[in-house]
Amino acid sequence: MRKLILFLIVIAALYGLWTGYRLYWRTGDPDIVATIVIPDGATFATVQDLLVQKGILPARDARLLKWYVRWNDLDTKLATGDVQIVIGGSVQDVAQAIANKPRAVKKLTIIEGWDLHDLKKYLVEQDIKGAGGLFNYTGIPGWDYRKEKGQPTKFLNESFNVLKHKPWYVSFEGYLFPDTYEMYEDATVEDVLKKMLARTDHFIDQGAIDLFRFHDMNVHEALTMASIAEREVRGLDDRRKVVDILLRRNAQNWAFQVDSTVNYVTGGDRPAITLKDAEIDSLYNTYKYPGFPLGPIAMPSQQALQATTNPWGNQYFYFLTDPEGNVHYAETLEQHNENKRKYLSN
Repeated sequence: MRKLILFLIVIAALYGLWTGYRLYWRTGDPDIVATIVIPDGATFATVQDLLVQKGILPARDARLLKWYVRWNDLDTKLATGDVQIVIGGSVQDVAQAIANKPRAVKKLTIIEGWDLHDLKKYLVEQDIKGAGGLFNYTGIPGWDYRKEKGQPTKFLNESFNVLKHKPWYVSFEGYLFPDTYEMYEDATVEDVLKKMLARTDHFIDQGAIDLFRFHDMNVHEALTMASIAEREVRGLDDRRKVVDILLRRNAQNWAFQVDSTVNYVTGGDRPAITLKDAEIDSLYNTYKYPGFPLGPIAMPSQQALQATTNPWGNQYFYFLTDPEGNVHYAETLEQHNENKRKYLSN
């Protein structure tokens, strides 16, 4: 008898969780919506049948919707005309849409060049649910999971095309597209990540992939290159030149020697790193290790991605950015050292 009671308790708990998921927690992408037309004088039963016929509301959720609108006194407050409803949303989402009580939205502005630490801080400040646990979804920035303890995230790995190009042992750094997003007021960190990944998928299409390959880069390398261009210089022309310089350095097995990759490891933001910093043993340190760093170091902008698909051929092998943001190029190491003396010396 005791085992039977325990079994029934477990079944009841699982059913409660399943019902709660359907009622409150199931989320859809706000960009994927269906439109229904609710005529004047329509009854709730009519609208409910329409939702099921259109495939917006699973038939098994019809009774749950009926209970929810009656409990919240919404069945006599139906919207009229064109009503947009998010596909895959919860019963609560559907009820609020047809009751002409749209969920409040907020704008999130994710800045180009931010890294995952910046994103986490911002989402926490914006009171996004679960933001404090961002790295549980994205992986820990800067970690090489081949060496560190623990397992990398598998969150959404098969849901977005761009993640299929990401090595398993690195975080989502560089794979989330910076932009301004409209999110529901009660959005979770998962909702934000899905929206950002969907935007990245939009820009990293087959055409972009083909251009990356033309310049001897896979998607991961291209995102890494774009993130470096984002952090190192401003403006499309300079970014195109820098991408060309780094590709030629890579072809000759030279170290990139870009300060932004070292700053990513140290958490600093120095225009010129120290000799001690240059010796840090990290695969992100492009002074110590030639070629591409382990992965991206920031969220590249659309402009930086554009520069990566279309480098601007030039004769230079060196560059630096002064404190005012001006870029100075050099063909030889001697010229570069002179530029450092002129523009970076205090």
